[in-house]
Amino acid sequence: MGYLFEDSSSSDDYRGVHKAPDKSDAPLWDVTKDIYPDDIYTLPLDLAARYYGASEPGDVAVTDLVRRYRNKPNAKIKIYRAVPRIKTREEEIAELEDFKRQIMRRGKANTTLSYDSLSNRIDKLRQEIESGLPDKENINEINPGDWITIYRPYAKEHGEGALNGEYKILTKTVTAKELFTDGNSLYEWGWSP
Repeated sequence: MGYLFEDSSSSDDYRGVHKAPDKSDAPLWDVTKDIYPDDIYTLPLDLAARYYGASEPGDVAVTDLVRRYRNKPNAKIKIYRAVPRIKTREEEIAELEDFKRQIMRRGKANTTLSYDSLSNRIDKLRQEIESGLPDKENINEINPGDWITIYRPYAKEHGEGALNGEYKILTKTVTAKELFTDGNSLYEWGWSP
């Protein structure tokens, strides 16, 4: 798992190394299409969550959510994706200046960076700003083909873990017929409008 939140410098590489499920996989409105057995809908909820969940605290909630969209391809659903929050050069300079102040106050920093290396990095960032070099762009929308989740706490968990807390959660309202699973996890879906 963890496909939801990969990041790279290339515009499409943020999607991760694995391709999200698409229209060739089972749609949210009928996950039994070659993926899950019919009992995902008929077993008692707690038992279905135990069988098809991921041994996570949200298994019952996400299984219930999947069940609520059964045979409702046009029903609206909110999707979530945790993406890296990229600092601007100004934000990075402010953070580095704060580290330098800590070094001056304490005589040492809570980092392996030296005062001189911090100063050099700040100088480089200021030169980039003066030269007009644009900041790296933040990912600001969920795109077709992205890995997404239908369970917000899952996006938050991955942002805190895989993105070290430097993330934001994007949301979008789509229809159940646009979400697909390959059976890997009830938490992870592909958005393919």
